[in-house]
Amino acid sequence: MTNNFIQILDWDSKFFNLKIGTVDASSKSEEKSIEIKGDFDLIYAKFEHNFDLVIVGYDKKFEEQKVVFGKQLKPLEIDETKNVFSFNPANTEKYILDLYQLAFESGKFSRFKLDDGFTQNQFEDLYKKWVHNSINKAFADDVLVYQIEDKIVGFVTYRVHTDFATIGLIATHPEFQGQGIGKQLIKEVEQKLINTNCFELRIPTQESNLQACNFYSKQGYQIIESTTIKHYWKI
Repeated sequence: MTNNFIQILDWDSKFFNLKIGTVDASSKSEEKSIEIKGDFDLIYAKFEHNFDLVIVGYDKKFEEQKVVFGKQLKPLEIDETKNVFSFNPANTEKYILDLYQLAFESGKFSRFKLDDGFTQNQFEDLYKKWVHNSINKAFADDVLVYQIEDKIVGFVTYRVHTDFATIGLIATHPEFQGQGIGKQLIKEVEQKLINTNCFELRIPTQESNLQACNFYSKQGYQIIESTTIKHYWKI
């Protein structure tokens, strides 16, 4: 649904109980300011090439540089002794707190965490919803977990599209970082994709998340896309 040149985001609007829209600001690069038709609470503006844009009646409160890492996949040798396996939905109640904690860790650099227009509860509710919608396959094709004894200390979700796959959530518990868990999770996703004749994996993150960016680079991934996203809140 489009209003003027703004697309109304039904899912976001319903979830946050706000009227939220998105604008492809790249098409407005010749304009210094624009007016929006409609009473929106929040507008996400996306820029392929960053520039100063004023949206009349709105205050720009947050911006981030989103980057997407990508790699063409080749056959791998996998260590079969690892503790990575597909999560069993029957165990959701038992491990849900572990999964929530990992989801919050995954999202600690997200715009929904860092934009103070959103509350901490809204951020957490969003990522809890993401976990459940990944387990029930609404947001993901699989959820892989890394388990030590009776605790899930790492996880990754992914979805396969026509010609490539994307990572949704990925995190390792802070107490277990630096032990190669993230690497094993990524390698398992890669192997599963190769086994289904999918040979490209893309991973979105934030440019400010230097730890993640360095990690993906070490795994052979390169930045293939960069987008500036700004949040304009109604004044």
